[in-house]
Amino acid sequence: QQQQQQQQQQQHSQAVVSYLNSVLSQRGQHALPYAEDAKWTIRQHLLDLLREFPSLQVKNGTYTHNDGRNAHLLRTEGTIPMFYQNVRYNVPVTIFLLEAYPRSAPLVYVCPTPDMIVKPRHSSVDPSGKVSCDFLRGWMHPRANLADLGRSLSTLFSRDPPLFSKPPGWTPPPGVAQAFSVGGSPPGQQQQQQHNGGQTFANPMQPHGNGGAASASASAAPSAYSGSAAAGSQQQQRPQTPRSTFRTDAIARITHRIGVALSSQQQHEQRTLESLFEEQNALEERGKTLEKGCRELQAEREALENSVGQLSEVSARMKGWLKDHPEAVAMARSAAENGDASAASVVQPPFDEAVTARDPRGAQLLAARAEDLAIEDALYALEDAFRHGAVEAGDYLKHTRMLCRSQFFERAKQNKLLSTLASAGATSAPSASHHPSHVATLEGVNPMAARS
Repeated sequence: QQQQQQQQQQQHSQAVVSYLNSVLSQRGQHALPYAEDAKWTIRQHLLDLLREFPSLQVKNGTYTHNDGRNAHLLRTEGTIPMFYQNVRYNVPVTIFLLEAYPRSAPLVYVCPTPDMIVKPRHSSVDPSGKVSCDFLRGWMHPRANLADLGRSLSTLFSRDPPLFSKPPGWTPPPGVAQAFSVGGSPPGQQQQQQHNGGQTFANPMQPHGNGGAASASASAAPSAYSGSAAAGSQQQQRPQTPRSTFRTDAIARITHRIGVALSSQQQHEQRTLESLFEEQNALEERGKTLEKGCRELQAEREALENSVGQLSEVSARMKGWLKDHPEAVAMARSAAENGDASAASVVQPPFDEAVTARDPRGAQLLAARAEDLAIEDALYALEDAFRHGAVEAGDYLKHTRMLCRSQFFERAKQNKLLSTLASAGATSAPSASHHPSHVATLEGVNPMAARS
């Protein structure tokens, strides 16, 4: 028998899933007005709610807002358990899922039976039965859900029951709207809301029989508010003493203060989290900037290492030449120590004869290279003179244009000679008859590169 009940519950669970899938996937005039990306969340919230509170049912139908707009919405009807003075009671409620759900809170009403009334001046339920509690006011998606709402309502109603038995001959005060009963419409909208045209699907997870509420029920048959009549009789049989009244009020006040403190703490933590997220984004941006700077520094380091290698090679060649010509070094040092300018001029080698070309093309290349470097020096000197005001702007532009034109032709000549030498199979254009080490410093140098 237990296995049979489990199989039935499993079949009912599958039927609930199928029903919700069918309702949420409808199109056309019967389509529900919820966002497509929110329908899966609505389905999960309803399944969790039904699993937590098996006495609830899922329905859908037309709901009319106060401004006259009609909407085809989902709602749940049934009872939510509460415990008062160690006795379990079932409070009938209706939960409407409005169009903006789950980003906005649902609408909750307490639905008393005909022999029950809403407790006057209740802290969270107005005379119409509408529930307004901290959980609904602080609703925040995706943290909030229907199962947590049901548990919050159960705790709230256990702390302060919203219903009690209607006294004999009781009539509602004039001008005060009362809560709608089970199966009815909320006050002020009884002419507007239409529930009969919608579909109803009972919760298949609801256990058979009265379960834990049977001890509090007035009869053995299930009702919309099991135990409500017994609650009224027990309240009449058990008059509250001043001590119990004081205790109940103290508990209610302490709970309210704790709720307010928790709500304030929650808002503070939310602001703290937002500030931490902003700091995290700022740190991530700084991290990206630092990584980019590290890459640039690494590239600059590699370029400097290459330059150091080239200068070391040139320095080694110069040291080799000085080692091969000790007499020239000795004469230069002697002339510098004696201050003899004529001796220094004798020691200095003829620069024009220091490097000789291997062939006529090499000589042309050397001449073009020398002319290029001379023009570069002239441009530098002209710019320095203009910066110090020694040359007028017009003269500076005129001579700069002339020098740049000449330098362009010299560099074009160098490129042409280099391509000719490369096609002829020459490894290096210039060679030296008297100073081969000087020639070695010219090998592999790009004549189009800027002077360092």
